[in-house]
Amino acid sequence: MTWIRRHGGWFGAAILAAGVAAGIGSPHLFLSRADGTGKGRDGASNAPAGKPGIDRAGHGETETAAFAMGCFWGPDSRFGSVPGVLRTRVGYSGNTPWNPSYGGRGDHIESVEVEFDPAVVSYESLLDVFWAGHDPGAIPWKRQYLSAIFPRTEAQAKAAARSKEREAAGRKGRIFTEILAGYRFHPAEAHHQKFALRGKSRLLREYQAVYPDYRDFMASTAVTRANGYAGGHGSCEALRKEIGGFGLSPAGRRLLDDIVCSGGKRAPAARGESCPTG
Repeated sequence: MTWIRRHGGWFGAAILAAGVAAGIGSPHLFLSRADGTGKGRDGASNAPAGKPGIDRAGHGETETAAFAMGCFWGPDSRFGSVPGVLRTRVGYSGNTPWNPSYGGRGDHIESVEVEFDPAVVSYESLLDVFWAGHDPGAIPWKRQYLSAIFPRTEAQAKAAARSKEREAAGRKGRIFTEILAGYRFHPAEAHHQKFALRGKSRLLREYQAVYPDYRDFMASTAVTRANGYAGGHGSCEALRKEIGGFGLSPAGRRLLDDIVCSGGKRAPAARGESCPTG
């Protein structure tokens, strides 16, 4: 990848081009120090011990699921903190155009794709996270922000239909969630991925040091899990059980612990956080 210096850091040329094309300027995905020291602005080392243990661990057969909850930044983090979720990525679900972008979505809907270990977390449990994570009774003001479930198999389609019936039965008003089978998923531009982690530059620098290749960065379970907790999701107890496998430096672990385990000082993550409202 070709790197270009912007605002004191280095960014992938392709990433910058995507951001400019979308009209949003520099995406600030990677924030490594230009001097190559691997240290943050406060001089503390950002260098983790090596490839995270959670990424070295093997997993059995995995499955994928896809959901749309009004926007994709918050759900990316929300699902990333769920035990048994291995990887997430945000993108666009739809059929036309063939290669959508944020500025050219066509009929596509902002969505999140979740890769999970069914031996640890069931698809039905992910549906529970879906319903709890947004308001399906809110009228979507754009198709882009539709509430939707995109089943990948017949079993997922049946489970989605059952869960929608239960959700509707427990509400007084109408729900606007759609179940849409056969929609293709297209990953969004790099600057939309791992939005919560991008807001914590120290943590992001550490993972860039381990995974300078963007493909490896996105394939990392540690990155996915850290992004989940960085968004304020998950419990302190759960974080402390697994943070040792995230490959973070002591300073990075303290930062993530403080985000999640602040004794109630940090406001809880909101439903549908970061979503535009009109």
